[in-house]
Amino acid sequence: GITLLLGPRTALNLALTCRRAYDMAIARVVAVIFIKDLKTLTQVQAALRGGNPPRGHHTHSLVIQSTPAWYGDLMVRDVGATWKRIHQVILHTPKLRVLELPDFISEIPPYLFQAIHALRSLMSASFCYVTESSLADLTPLSVTLRELCLSMQGRQTFASLLSLISCL
Repeated sequence: GITLLLGPRTALNLALTCRRAYDMAIARVVAVIFIKDLKTLTQVQAALRGGNPPRGHHTHSLVIQSTPAWYGDLMVRDVGATWKRIHQVILHTPKLRVLELPDFISEIPPYLFQAIHALRSLMSASFCYVTESSLADLTPLSVTLRELCLSMQGRQTFASLLSLISCL
């Protein structure tokens, strides 16, 4: 009911003040998630695990933004570990409709594409640092998407691009 009219911040305040409204209000809080740095990613990963049903089931949009903070974090930390955290967040948000992944100066790992393929409600996706091998992983996904935004890196073969476009 009324929680649908609340913004995320107001819904969070309601969830923290009233146990009976918590489940309804928390759904508004996690409906759209913006992640701008490693700290936020870690917090979101922990928060989505809890709840009954799990909070991640209420998330329909996940946007991981490329920000200077990411690059600072990734200079000191392993990029592979960060992809694994993103993978865990995607696994905990099975009803995603919108997904935007950032440019980490690293190719998106195949296990992440496997998790993305399992998102049956996904309608829009945006990927950065897409290479020729990533195009092969994206081809089956493009059949179900209404919108696909790619940022290409390196020289892509014309045949690979045609293969992807022919599936749309």
